[in-house]
Amino acid sequence: MNVTDLTYGGCDNELLWATFVECVVTGEGKIDKKAIDYAIYVCKESYMYENMSFNAMVASYEKFEGRFVDYRTLNRTNIIDLPVTTNMTIYDGEMSYLNDYYYNVIKSTTFAEIMYGMWIGLFLVVGCYNLLRSIAPKFYYNYLQLNWFRQHIFLPALAGTRHHRAIPFLGFVPLRSEFLIISIHMIYNLLVCSVHYTPHYPNYFSISPKLLVEIYISHRTGILSFAHMPLLMIFASRNNFLSAVTGWSFSTFNFYHKWLGRLAFVHASIHAIMWSLDYGAQLPLAYTSPYIRWGAVATIAGALIVILAWYPIRRYYYEVFKYVHIVLAIFFIVGSWYHVVLVELGYQQWLIVAFALWAFDRALRIARIFVNGCRKDATVEIVDEDVFRISIDYKTPTNIYPGSYIYIHFLLPTVFYQSHPFTAYPEYGGSSKIVVVGKVQAGMTRTIERAVTRAGGSMKLKVLLDGPYGESKNLNRFDSVLLIAGGVGITGLLSVVLPLLKSAKSVRISVIWAVREQSALKWISPEIQYLCSNKNLDFNIYISGSLPEESKVESAESINEKDSIEIPNITRSRPNITEEIAKFVRSSDGSVAVFCCGPAAMNDEARAATSINLSACNGKVEYIEDVFSW
Repeated sequence: MNVTDLTYGGCDNELLWATFVECVVTGEGKIDKKAIDYAIYVCKESYMYENMSFNAMVASYEKFEGRFVDYRTLNRTNIIDLPVTTNMTIYDGEMSYLNDYYYNVIKSTTFAEIMYGMWIGLFLVVGCYNLLRSIAPKFYYNYLQLNWFRQHIFLPALAGTRHHRAIPFLGFVPLRSEFLIISIHMIYNLLVCSVHYTPHYPNYFSISPKLLVEIYISHRTGILSFAHMPLLMIFASRNNFLSAVTGWSFSTFNFYHKWLGRLAFVHASIHAIMWSLDYGAQLPLAYTSPYIRWGAVATIAGALIVILAWYPIRRYYYEVFKYVHIVLAIFFIVGSWYHVVLVELGYQQWLIVAFALWAFDRALRIARIFVNGCRKDATVEIVDEDVFRISIDYKTPTNIYPGSYIYIHFLLPTVFYQSHPFTAYPEYGGSSKIVVVGKVQAGMTRTIERAVTRAGGSMKLKVLLDGPYGESKNLNRFDSVLLIAGGVGITGLLSVVLPLLKSAKSVRISVIWAVREQSALKWISPEIQYLCSNKNLDFNIYISGSLPEESKVESAESINEKDSIEIPNITRSRPNITEEIAKFVRSSDGSVAVFCCGPAAMNDEARAATSINLSACNGKVEYIEDVFSW
């Protein structure tokens, strides 16, 4: 019997079936089902033969029982029509091969589980570190080693001061701590894809050691690609409980989401390449199999996700990116599902967990909208060029905690399905409204701006509110607080300073607000009047627009006369953030918080200046920012 001459590599020959079963009958007379399952798997995957089954193979064995030909009586010229007994030397080699194969599969899953153990360990360490800040602040801020880590690892950008300022065509620069964490993850994945491959040769299918390694690599990278799916889902979700545990911002989780997604695609690509090399000339035939086609769908969808997530596309075509990203992610998940389910490969548990996390997040979003009350009344006003102010009826404004943000759906026909995050604060004066001040960008806000302009500059409409989200930025635990805002970042500043002024604790507060034009003072005129009337607060406004060759100081009286707003400290220049932070920290006694919400360059400068001055006073110094980076 010359197996190489048989159709489908012998997979359709019942003599070969019976011979194979006889090979895997144990000394106790039991049949090794795993070995038979593997033979069925190889025939389906390598030879496109799908009519094999465990019961059919056992039936063939029982049919010829007692009539097997002793392999020692055979030579190359024998033509036989009966199955053959086992050469135990070959059998032992084949068992070693099968053990190696299953060891690789099991080891790959173990590597994925270790990867999760590393992330869980990280979350526990960061969670304890975050808890330490609350329960033992003196130790947290004044212990020398912790301060060194904060100053050199946790606060600074990877290189220089650039963090939120994107590098053209590349995107944002991570913090050193973020870079360190993602680098360890990448190195771990590289290492586990490079070790513990033990190809056994000779083997029954005459698969060369080189080809076996390619098969093993494809299995491992495929499993690791799937294992990243739950992490990708939870890191991208709004209702991320890990945010409360770690204190990490949405921007930090989004950074990890992007890089883990890229790594998952690299794993999937290597998986596809290795199997393509395995099929060789039979690759066109392989694509007649549905499970192969679904695998190709998932790989192509993954490639498009990575390409279309390029920073310039996210930056300038965000709405298009967002919805295409969701559609392609669905294709990736569905393609991956059928790739493993159609041939019972397993591993779909990773996809089930990922889908469950996605569904949980979506369900909570809907629940939040219902809890907040559907179809809230909102008044949208255009208060300046490309600046709008929204006042929203909200039955419990106290739910909007310091530094929180909400997603707003404007119920207009062309944008109702879109939502964007906005920092909000309870309207001054004790009304049951919350306020958002924002800048008009391309997309949804531009559509709203045009509708409001057509209505005469003010418009009432219905909105849905999803939120609030974000870590509470309650600053009343500090003795001195410096709050810095640029432009519409005043919304983030007001969300923390207004509750702070209402607290019973006496806190030294200094506010710096930098704007381009004097007209910005009318965006929040009631709030400005309230802040200026508070004796515990030093309010400084910097107006940088229309500067002469040399910066000059314009008297507050002249501006007050023009705008009918009494503001004691107005300066016609840009603030020197680095100097202001250094001066404030060094003149403070006790704990200090530096809060910043403004343009990317302002946030980066504030972060760098705070990092330098962590040890410049006799108390703890904390840097807090309100920023939302995609």
